[in-house]
Amino acid sequence: KCLKLIDQELAIFSVCRIGQKRQSWGPIGVVGQHSDAFVGHAFLDPTSKRASMRHERIQGGMPLLLADFWKDYQKHSFFPKLLRILRGETPVTSGWQDDLRRASILIGRSYNCSDVPTAFLFQMIALEALLTRQGDKYTEDLPERIKAFLGWTGLWDSEKFAERIEQVYRRRCGLVNAGNLDSVSIEDLLFVDDIIFNILNNLVTHASLFKSKDDIVIFSKKVAAEQTLGIKPSVRPKTLQFIARKYTDRDKEKI
Repeated sequence: KCLKLIDQELAIFSVCRIGQKRQSWGPIGVVGQHSDAFVGHAFLDPTSKRASMRHERIQGGMPLLLADFWKDYQKHSFFPKLLRILRGETPVTSGWQDDLRRASILIGRSYNCSDVPTAFLFQMIALEALLTRQGDKYTEDLPERIKAFLGWTGLWDSEKFAERIEQVYRRRCGLVNAGNLDSVSIEDLLFVDDIIFNILNNLVTHASLFKSKDDIVIFSKKVAAEQTLGIKPSVRPKTLQFIARKYTDRDKEKI
């Protein structure tokens, strides 16, 4: 239970990386999961004053080192805002807090995963956890809600985001339902990385507007209604952001 709790917290911590290129950090996990050494865990029970030891040999890694420059960088990112929601310091519904926590763990595990299809699947499930609810028509509702947050950017049309979202969702279904591992490419993973980073960034940065999943659903319906009626947009906050990372072929080879 101790290691499971630490593993989940480290996965949440790993979410701070999603604004950076995927290969910029190595995996982050409980000591002993990602290094080539002999590791021992000691568990102490302060009540009974008993102790137990566990030893294992694992594969190589590097220690995680944080310094002032990391903290200074995070002050300008969405990550502290996310933590304040998860700690209960920013008021949201308990259900939305749980959804954000589950999604954060999935995103963190995706960034700690070296297998592209598995990393892709974690991201897609996290995206569904953030934007959909039971009973939704995922093929219709998920793209509509993504568009509500990101459809204003010029890249939505020029990079054919609607078509690509439909494509990655088909590949997600093929992966889950038919085990089509080869259908998922690095480009698919990096596209979903950008989508989920911008969705999460906008959600937690506008926590006063999105305190529940219902708020997201209502927001997306209002944006869609504006577009259908052809009226001047007023629902989307002007402070929404979109950030896309550029990967070279050499970058992709490292993933």
